[in-house]
Amino acid sequence: VLVASFAHFCSFDRCNSASSSSVLLNALPRPADPAPGHLQCPTCVTVFGSCPQNSDIVTCPNGTSHCYNGHIAIRGGGISSSMNIQGCVAKPSSFLLNHTQNIGVFTVMENRNQGDERGEDWNNPIIQAGAAPVSAPFLAWVVGLGLSLALWGGAPSLPVLYWSGPCPHWTS
Repeated sequence: VLVASFAHFCSFDRCNSASSSSVLLNALPRPADPAPGHLQCPTCVTVFGSCPQNSDIVTCPNGTSHCYNGHIAIRGGGISSSMNIQGCVAKPSSFLLNHTQNIGVFTVMENRNQGDERGEDWNNPIIQAGAAPVSAPFLAWVVGLGLSLALWGGAPSLPVLYWSGPCPHWTS
């Protein structure tokens, strides 16, 4: 998961003609798909709710060792939003926001759910013998927060969710 912000500064009024978050998304590099590993985890991004107990299972990229399950709350700049996120991480103590509490005008809070540090023991993310394997080659989320994207007319920035892989689960 990558958290990014974009700012465009100029020397005259109303020079930012961005009308969508594509300015941010198009600026992000597109890394090559990593080789699949052996760990399988539930995956989900749900805005204003919780992921279902039967979230889609994907094969994690090589180099990941644990499943992540947590909530991120974003407040400030006229926005109040929360997301439940499930997926693969490289370290058992991984926090997606690395304990960051402020990003520009936004206050962010990340709470990990119990069990997300135990890797393959977490809610049985490894497919049991005899179960059909999941064909998803890898999971790569890009959660972009267009925090400084000033739209013409001074509209506040909105959180943007973007997948660079298959969309495992989405509800709002």
